Amino acid sequence: MTAPRSLPIRVEPLPGEALDSWLRALARRSSISMRDLFIAAGPPFPTRTDHAGDYTTFLTGEEAERLAQTTGTSADLLHAMTLRCYDGLALALHDTRRVVRRVRLWGRGVGSRYCPRCLAEIGGRWPLRWRLTWSIACTRHQVLLAHACPACGRWPHRRSFFTHDVHQHECSARKPGESTICRADLTQTSVVALAPNSPVLSAQEWINGLLDRIEAGDRDSSLRDAFTDLTAIATRSLLRAEPGDFLDCGQEIEQARLRYGTSALYAPIDAAVMAGPLARAVEVARDPLGDASFTTISVLAGREIAMRRNGRLIDKFRRSIARVASPLLQQQFLRTLDSHLAAGPRLRYRTCTTRPCTPVPGDSRVTQRSRFLPQLLWLNWALLLLPPTALPSQRIDYRLWRAALAATVLFPGWWQERYDLAAESLHGRRPLRLARFLPQIAQGGTDVLTAICLLAEYLDEQAVPIDYARRRTLNGNGLLPEVTWLMICNETGTHPEDHYRLPAVRRFLYRRMTGSDLYSPSRSLNLDSSSRSQAMPVILTAPLLDALDRHAADYLTSHDISEPVTWSPPLALVDHLDLPGRELILPDIAEAAMLMRTRRMSPTAAARALGASPECLRLAFEKRHVPEGAAWFTDDNRCGIAHTDAE
Repeated sequence: MTAPRSLPIRVEPLPGEALDSWLRALARRSSISMRDLFIAAGPPFPTRTDHAGDYTTFLTGEEAERLAQTTGTSADLLHAMTLRCYDGLALALHDTRRVVRRVRLWGRGVGSRYCPRCLAEIGGRWPLRWRLTWSIACTRHQVLLAHACPACGRWPHRRSFFTHDVHQHECSARKPGESTICRADLTQTSVVALAPNSPVLSAQEWINGLLDRIEAGDRDSSLRDAFTDLTAIATRSLLRAEPGDFLDCGQEIEQARLRYGTSALYAPIDAAVMAGPLARAVEVARDPLGDASFTTISVLAGREIAMRRNGRLIDKFRRSIARVASPLLQQQFLRTLDSHLAAGPRLRYRTCTTRPCTPVPGDSRVTQRSRFLPQLLWLNWALLLLPPTALPSQRIDYRLWRAALAATVLFPGWWQERYDLAAESLHGRRPLRLARFLPQIAQGGTDVLTAICLLAEYLDEQAVPIDYARRRTLNGNGLLPEVTWLMICNETGTHPEDHYRLPAVRRFLYRRMTGSDLYSPSRSLNLDSSSRSQAMPVILTAPLLDALDRHAADYLTSHDISEPVTWSPPLALVDHLDLPGRELILPDIAEAAMLMRTRRMSPTAAARALGASPECLRLAFEKRHVPEGAAWFTDDNRCGIAHTDAE
């Protein structure tokens, strides 16, 4: 291959100048045409300029090296004068063609905006930034950039290269319907002046700071996130704009937007149309999680919902905003949708929290969560999340409530709309009508759903000391043999034939260890499931409970399980939330024990006689004794005086 010829005249590129502007200045200074320059550089450059590509988009390695030898400029500097330096951050280039993708990052396909005053000051040289969608204003002269020739209406620099006898500050486009070149003086173009405190100038200054970082070689992902968010917000602001939205940017900008309409698939060429939506987008992108950003996004989301009343909001979000927004901006949009969603999607997307996110298909943390979750939610948590309509004296199947609450802890991050599949990972194929429970759970308010999400996050992120999935594989075989039971009774002074029945105690101990739902177990158990043993009350003293816990620990050790017998997440996770069960007061356990011992009442009857629910009575017996009337929520998870197994 013939070596490229070196031109005798050198022209230094201006800082930030576009490649086509510099080549045009070099050709004019050397009194040669672009065809001559291409012939000097040699292949792969064509010998006909009408076959030339837009080399300002990017240069190949070979093209840059040959052009560097011809012009005496470094190849790295040549690459820096093309749009390649912004690729993947402020715009997206096509993989094989020299074009900018117009849909991704709202790219500008061809042409360049310009500031007439800057053109006059720098001798008609064109900065590379003017070719970007994000350049809409000149902060030096405080004007909007022009986008077309005032004479012919064509876009400057729409063609890649020009004839050398046209000055760089002149329009090189051909007049419509004619073969002659326009040659209009672009430095005389009228532009829209901006107020010194205009939000458009502030937005442009912030964008210029991002572009400075890119041109300095910064490839941080936050830069792409910023331009991604600008695209997402600006497109929605333009698409859902209403009269008066951009009056603070200037009357000309508001009128330009009204003339343009609301098409937002491609970035508008006119900087006046772009200015208002882009100023709003910068306000959000500067602080995506700020209150002002939330307000702006709420307005956009409200208009989106009003325009598309039919269909599922989450699906619309995934097809529009989630496709182009950064994770932080997605959080804000999800937060704004919270009040419009049912309980299931609110949990799946965690919109009720300050950190909502889109579920990731196959997320291992979500699939593993059921291992660290009992089939019946921990009792203290279940009572805390009790719906407000469930008064203590009402008849409620607390077992089903606890089972449903445990299943909902699997929803945060669940990527499928079939909630039964999430429940099956915990409860197997047992029927659990979650569609009935979810609206009732939501009646507790946003804080109840937030508490469920926080509990799920805790199980995902913290080291949980109990593997409940492994414990559910135990079938109860060998648990509390009769000989061991009699020894415990003898040690603790318990009469084995009073109110204490061995099958009922076994059921209690198995449930205590595994958190399983014994009324609908996930596997066959070697436990007495007769109605008598299920309904038998079990009253435990503190020494007896300690002895049973020691036996349970030995039983687990015999199955190679080195874990505590019982555990529950700390309630401090939700101390800041207003939960419906917060003010529940535990009944007097001494009075309850008297009713069951002397009047032979069942635990359920005793609880109702005290104006409480059976589960409140259960927790009162299970927790350490506290002064009468004291709030029952503490982080002390050690079991105390007594317990009842009857519902």
